[in-house]
Amino acid sequence: MSLALSGSNYFAARSEEKITSTHYFIRIKNMDNNFTNNPTFTTGSNGVFKHSSMINNPSVYITTIGMYNTANELVAVAKLSKPLLKSFNREALIKVKLDY
Repeated sequence: MSLALSGSNYFAARSEEKITSTHYFIRIKNMDNNFTNNPTFTTGSNGVFKHSSMINNPSVYITTIGMYNTANELVAVAKLSKPLLKSFNREALIKVKLDY
């Protein structure tokens, strides 16, 4: 393919790339993944929540999805475009498109 640029200059390029895409749907039930490993949520070695609202109805935000193979090795990471609120009252269904 040749494209004419200004004047008598020409640019020629030829490229082909095959991209395979797979879609994964991750369902996070309302009773799953409602806590965090973030150490700022607890009072140090006691393991008590700093905020009393986290005791009966914790609200956390999902920001990243880790995808693992059958040997439990991390093989892909999906970042959400914005944090997704997760609590005992909310389920989440996240669609991840993996291109390779």
